[in-house]
Amino acid sequence: MSQHLLQIHIGPMQAFIAAARRTRDLWFGSWLMSELSKAAARGIAELAGEQSLIFPAATIADLQPGTSLAVANKIVALVDDPTVAACQAKAALMERLTALRQDALDGLERALDTWETAVNQIDSLPEFYWVAVPLPNQAEYPRVRQEAEMLLAARKNCRQFRQPSWGSNRPKSSLDGARESVIPEKTAKDAQKMYGRFRAKAAEQLSGVDLLKRLGKATGHAYFPSTSHMASMPLRISLENADAATQLKVRTAWQKYLNTLTGPIKDGERTTDTHTVFGDADGALLFASRLRDYYAGEELKAQDKALAAFYEESELPQPLPYYAILMGDGDRMGETINSLGTHPAHRQFSGVLAQFASEAQEIVTQHGGTAVYTGGDDVLALLPLHTALDCAKALADAFRTMMQTNNYDATFSAGVAIFHHLEPLEDGLNEARRAEKAAKSVPGKNALAVVEAKRSGAPRLVKGKWGEVDKRLLAIGRFYQQDALPHGLAYQLREAYLRLGGETAVATDPALHKVVRLEAGRLVKRKEGSEAAQTYMENELVSLLGDNYSMEQLANELIIANSLAQTAEQANVLLSAEEA
Repeated sequence: MSQHLLQIHIGPMQAFIAAARRTRDLWFGSWLMSELSKAAARGIAELAGEQSLIFPAATIADLQPGTSLAVANKIVALVDDPTVAACQAKAALMERLTALRQDALDGLERALDTWETAVNQIDSLPEFYWVAVPLPNQAEYPRVRQEAEMLLAARKNCRQFRQPSWGSNRPKSSLDGARESVIPEKTAKDAQKMYGRFRAKAAEQLSGVDLLKRLGKATGHAYFPSTSHMASMPLRISLENADAATQLKVRTAWQKYLNTLTGPIKDGERTTDTHTVFGDADGALLFASRLRDYYAGEELKAQDKALAAFYEESELPQPLPYYAILMGDGDRMGETINSLGTHPAHRQFSGVLAQFASEAQEIVTQHGGTAVYTGGDDVLALLPLHTALDCAKALADAFRTMMQTNNYDATFSAGVAIFHHLEPLEDGLNEARRAEKAAKSVPGKNALAVVEAKRSGAPRLVKGKWGEVDKRLLAIGRFYQQDALPHGLAYQLREAYLRLGGETAVATDPALHKVVRLEAGRLVKRKEGSEAAQTYMENELVSLLGDNYSMEQLANELIIANSLAQTAEQANVLLSAEEA
């Protein structure tokens, strides 16, 4: 019996994962899709053997529920009977989904007056598309794979529209705005019941799928750090390295503050990590703005007062409100895969990607961050602002080294979004995606882009090759930490650039490049600052001004570097400025 190349696509992916109000919604959505893909791959491996799997090239042991292996939503395998294999994969996927649903909704049947709706919404969630092409002989593998790719793309574009059994005129989900809420109307008004039963805020509308995200059980991840926690990391890091007397003083004030908290906030704002001073409390408790999620009226005033007393007694500064979202993946991955003409070569490549994914998780953790997803060449992570560039560079270096060691021609590009902890998470993800797209637009890629989207003003974006833009940002930030650069320089450079006509004028009149360099040099020389900083600005930055490096980019780099410096100062560390 001739073999068939089987390709399976499992969805929904980006839209489903991004429909998140909390970081745990985001993480669990990503983890869920990986678990479903892993189950489908395990179904094939158990039927046709581990060697049948090409992507992922994993063992049955690695594909068991709850393992650390992350599996992408596309599965490729060589099988004898593709229909049986696809059916087995889908059955394994649905079995895993059912188990997760039962764990998440256990005990809620009486609490939901729409139990069947919740179950149907979850069970109808997965999209499962598959195609298979006969493989006459191994020499035909490249042609067969290309044909399967085209067929799968066509199949994904053939939408199936079914009348949902759970359609009604009930309120829509607060997360995706598409599915009907299954929260009883009376319960939605009771803040205590909403959190106690559903880990939701009062009046929040959740579908069955949303409840799966909110209540789903994953080993070691009962809690997931909030965006506020990431913003508070510099302050937390500084306390980890403080002397014993300081830690004792802050810990005493912190316990006094915790004792004033009532209701679900202490259980709701927790992490799986234990801090020397703050214990397992999420950094959200350090922000007065987050108290409004749990209190109102006189209770809120009392808690605001208690938090203010904590800062006064501990003599701590309030945490800065910004954190980083990192999104990155490999460059030229399609070309690399196409250049490998046999399925054993693809299996080997898949194994290398799995190795990188595992190392990527460790790199993110080492930089104080939390990985939302690391699978194949893709990385999505939340990070403290001051470590984000170092983490991104470490990921790029690890990926490049791994590729070169195995004789693959691929590099890694990343986008980093600097975002306010109170702004909608979905908007932050969009900014990170925009930054990643900007990095991918750099000729030859192997690049980084950083976008700073503060609550006021338009977002600022810079991009460039590794070893260039990241090196400049860290070096400038280091000068800011040493008070060697004036804080107003960036805005004066931008104002001067606009007076000269900005990007449009410079593009139409190349002679203006010289004027721009002269004006930038004049501003740098007349501003106060250290001689070393002025020399660096003139020799390393002003001299670059031209078609590929505008004064606007220079101004944006100064502004972003200043933000990095401020968070590093709060962490009581010096930004790295190592040679690339």
